Formats: sequence, C-alpha cells, structure tokens
Amino acid sequence: MKVKLLFVMLLVSFSYSCSNHTSRLEKKSDYIITQEEIIPNLKSAHVLILNLIKKTKNDYDTTYFKECSDWTLNRSLFSEILPYFTQISEHDFMYLYYVLPCEIVGKIRIDGIDYDLVINGGAYISLSHNGRTYYFGCSEDKCKNFFIETGGNPNRDLIQE
Repeated sequence: MKVKLLFVMLLVSFSYSCSNHTSRLEKKSDYIITQEEIIPNLKSAHVLILNLIKKTKNDYDTTYFKECSDWTLNRSLFSEILPYFTQISEHDFMYLYYVLPCEIVGKIRIDGIDYDLVINGGAYISLSHNGRTYYFGCSEDKCKNFFIETGGNPNRDLIQE
C-alpha cells in the first residue's frame, strides 16, 4: 500500500511539475520578441523633416574649410534630392564616400518613426534610431550640385575581381 501511495504521489508530483514547467515556458515565450528590421524608406510619401542645423568642425583638415563654409542645404532642397539616396553598406560607406567636416544634423520622421539625421557634405546621410544606424549615399548626377564631393557607386567605382 505504501508503495502504491508513493507511486501515486510521485506521478502527481511529476505531472504537476511538467505542466507547471510548460506554463512557465509559455509565459517566457510571451517576452521573446522577434522583429524584422525595418529599413527606412526614403521614397515614402510620409517623410517629414523636423529640423536641420548646420555644423562645421573647425579642428579638422583645412582642405575643405572654404567649401564647408559655403555649403548649405535647406529643407526644400534636401526633400527634393532625398529619393535619390540608396542604402549603402558600411563597406561602401568607408570606401566610396568622403567624410567631410561639414554636416547638417537634425531629426526626420519617416513613416511615423523619428530618426536622428546627419547629412554630410560628402553626399551621404545617416539615420539613427534605437541604437541602429543606417547609411544612405547618393551617387546620382542629380546630387552632384548639392554636395562638395560626390558619392561612389560600387558597380562603377570598385574593382570587381
């Protein structure tokens, strides 16, 4: 009789712990969030430039000082050329774009998400949100008149082996 009672108690205890463990796993899975990365769509109709402020670094190489002093880009002009920017990899950013000491910084809202915006005189922009930065460059002819240096095109400018 004691053996049967012990067996039943073990069986109940085992089944309870298994069911309790399953419910704990289900509860934990509620906190696992898998989310696809959403890359900002610069061609979206829902783009709002919230503010822009020009910044020039004086302690930088003086090669571009005059060009940076004269360079400007207002909201209207930036809105006009924004659709010509395409996402670039960090590799392309490092090898095909000049990082100049003149930038326009601000905030931009794309499809309801606010991003920190950096427009560089080297024909690239960066958008940052929640610790993630996206790079976009413009190597189109339309952008040449708006930047000090033009952006590179990997198909045109990188040697393919």
